[in-house]
Amino acid sequence: MKRFVVLIIITVLLSSTTAITAGGASILERISKSESREQVQVFLGFDRLPRHDEKRSDRRFDIILHDTVPADKLTVFEQDETIVKILTSVHEEATVVSFFFRYPPQKATVSTDNDRTLVLEILPGNRFSKTYDEVSRQLSGITLLDREGPDYTNPLLSSPYAHDWRSFFYTYETEPTLTAPVSFTIPDFPLVAAILPGETDYRELLDGQLLERVDRQSWAEMAPLLEQRLQATQDLQTGKYLALLYGDVLLRMNHFEGAYKQLYLLRQSYPEEQVGVLAAYLLAILLAVNDDPYTADSELRALAQKFPPRHPLTPHYLISLAETSLATRQFEQLRRVLERTDVAYPPPLLAVRALRQADLLYATDRSVQAFVSYRLLPDPVALRQRPFSLNAFCATLYEQKNWQEATSCYQDLTQILTERQSLGMASFRTAMAGLHRGDASTEIAIQLGRIEDTFPNTEAAFRAAVKHTDLRYLDDSAWHPTAQTYYHALAEESPYRAVSGEAYFKEALLYHLHNDDATAIVKLMTLTRNIRSGSIVPHAEALLIQILPGEIRRLIEAGSYLEAVVLSRQNRRFFDNNWFDTALLTDLALAHERLGSYREALDLYLYLASQATSSEREQFYLPLARSAYARGDFSLVEDFADQYNFNFPDGRYAHDILLLKIKSLYMTDQFDRALKLLPEPLPDRLDFKELAATLHFHAQQFETSANLLEELARSADEPTDETVFMHAESLFQLGRNDEATELFRRCRDQATCRGQSLYRLSQLAERRGDTREALNLLQELAETTDDSLWRQLAQKELQTRPLFSP
Repeated sequence: MKRFVVLIIITVLLSSTTAITAGGASILERISKSESREQVQVFLGFDRLPRHDEKRSDRRFDIILHDTVPADKLTVFEQDETIVKILTSVHEEATVVSFFFRYPPQKATVSTDNDRTLVLEILPGNRFSKTYDEVSRQLSGITLLDREGPDYTNPLLSSPYAHDWRSFFYTYETEPTLTAPVSFTIPDFPLVAAILPGETDYRELLDGQLLERVDRQSWAEMAPLLEQRLQATQDLQTGKYLALLYGDVLLRMNHFEGAYKQLYLLRQSYPEEQVGVLAAYLLAILLAVNDDPYTADSELRALAQKFPPRHPLTPHYLISLAETSLATRQFEQLRRVLERTDVAYPPPLLAVRALRQADLLYATDRSVQAFVSYRLLPDPVALRQRPFSLNAFCATLYEQKNWQEATSCYQDLTQILTERQSLGMASFRTAMAGLHRGDASTEIAIQLGRIEDTFPNTEAAFRAAVKHTDLRYLDDSAWHPTAQTYYHALAEESPYRAVSGEAYFKEALLYHLHNDDATAIVKLMTLTRNIRSGSIVPHAEALLIQILPGEIRRLIEAGSYLEAVVLSRQNRRFFDNNWFDTALLTDLALAHERLGSYREALDLYLYLASQATSSEREQFYLPLARSAYARGDFSLVEDFADQYNFNFPDGRYAHDILLLKIKSLYMTDQFDRALKLLPEPLPDRLDFKELAATLHFHAQQFETSANLLEELARSADEPTDETVFMHAESLFQLGRNDEATELFRRCRDQATCRGQSLYRLSQLAERRGDTREALNLLQELAETTDDSLWRQLAQKELQTRPLFSP
């Protein structure tokens, strides 16, 4: 885009229709505008020139016209993209004309053209000049501070594998989704003993057969006998006690339907009696052990007022409430229950309470404290009987890298788990602890294979398959093509996000480790696009950040600029976070420049200049000027050149930037200024000599132009059609006809100069006295050339004289 200068001319016009008395105010009569290719002119008409001041701020320029008023019918031109708004405001002693610009003007000066005209000359801003102004303010007299320290949000800095990616196969492990159920503590049989009056022993309610089975805890044998006893009882109170005993036995048999009916009826029939309260309590426990801890928790909380601190079953009640709180992840409620100090726990329940306190620590991510608490338990046997607690203890051992105990712990856990997914994960964790312990990889591989076969389509099976593949690859790195196939298949087939992400990443990592970064990048980009969160994502991003610069540079060096730019845009967030070295931005700016994306190149070069230290900044002026020139922003080229000369008067790019500045002046038809800037002597460079020859040619200094063009003709480089033509024309103007004829003949077949070349050859033939040749050339020019100007000249000349007959 060529530079254009806005000239806002404030013209004072004498209005014949306005009578001005002596000493009266000047009258602003009109504001009009005219435009040309390079400038806009705005005329403000007055009857006489007023005194004025100026005020500029960013995108606004005010002209304060003292002792001036606008005419009643003041006309103003419509605003455009450069001047977006014009306001005329009248104050007590002045009128202010305000011009508002889309971009801050680069230059603004006011002068008078005559006694009725003010001229405001403005070099308007644009998108690049705005950025350049900001950069210039940074560069002018400011020393940039030292760069900030490392950015630890950068995944490349936070990943422990960045310096040894092969170790990822050895040590990377995600937290398994191994969940174990909360087991519920059932009070000792029978609960009815807590509410019998006086010294009554519950055994008095039972006969010998029942008592024998109580001692053996033969609940299934006891239930029908107790039912018969209940049916035969005539005493109501005794019947209530027996009914509660019967519900208690059915609960311990895990006969859900029978226990639920029995306890529900008691609760509903005697809600205010202790029999009904204990029935409600047992009903809540029944629900909890049958996988409905949420309803059980609600039922238990409803009984809170029924169990005061001195109630004999309050410790049991609180343990039950603590366990439903744990099962439903109501950790604050669990904490409050366990911290109660107004209840005396018997020794067995103290051990359970301590265990649940350790469980709370683990569940709230305080694994080190949990580990210590598990170690200090007064009754380790209670730990081994409860799946949730044992799983938590195993996990703390694993986190503490106590591989020996962790292996044994997970083996114990597999003995008490029944759910297939959890049992598979516990088996996998056992194998992993053994691997860390130092067991032979062949033995671990057998265990992993067994897990794949025993628990197919479970998370444990997929994890085992991934780790099995790791071990085979680590044992034989030449096996990597097959490993890549396995990882890809596992990633595609696994419904478990963490396993799928790990397999995808390991596939990509193998491509990187075996020198195929292009494929690795495609795989990593797919992974980070499909999996936005999870423990694998930072490592995938770290590897991308590490290998992307090399791949982008490879593409640039291979001339694949579009691919390099597309790849950088696909990973723009890494650039936005400043996670790449600025050297990569320099390469990308060059890629944009080679692609012809000069706006993007300018943006990048300007950013790099703003971030560079004083010693680094010089290198960016030449690409800035080069990009601006290629885009047609010739005024910006001048600005960059002036800024460079000011900051680096002896800079190593002085000649290159000067060349671009002179070429910019040439492109805007400023030949005199361009000629004055030519260095003397000229640098021994073909580009300078060609430019100098062109300028001297346009200045009609044909002797100098011809001499320079002769030097160019002797160079090893093939001269361009334009230089050959200028050389021919210079020789023609100097009267060196034979040399000119030879060069014009070389130009006659070139579309850009065919018309003038044929006309000059005709003139040269006339000079030699060869009229026939001259007329033939004119005839050829009139009939074949597309150059309308020279064709018309030929036709006109042919009309003035007859064709020579052969």
